[in-house]
Amino acid sequence: MPRPPAGKVNRTLVSTTDPDSATVMRPKCPRGQYYRDHRLVDDHRGVIVATLVTRGDMDDARMLKPLLDQSEFRHRVKPRSVVGDAMYSALALLIMVTT
Repeated sequence: MPRPPAGKVNRTLVSTTDPDSATVMRPKCPRGQYYRDHRLVDDHRGVIVATLVTRGDMDDARMLKPLLDQSEFRHRVKPRSVVGDAMYSALALLIMVTT
């Protein structure tokens, strides 16, 4: 799994009760300690085929490869296509899926 970002906020604001979480500041969201749930969904069948829980500062694009690996390991199937929202770079998706 990729290493979490080492942003300035997370070097200074560390939870003493939950040090694995990350301090996140986002628009329309109060600053706080968060985790993120990343999911890979088979839209044709409408089911989640892989999921990862990470610190709140891990972005979606960095989790694509581990999600694809998890899905391939568990289901022994490679996706024919991958679609991501605006948080993903089309070039990064193409490189990850074809390598």
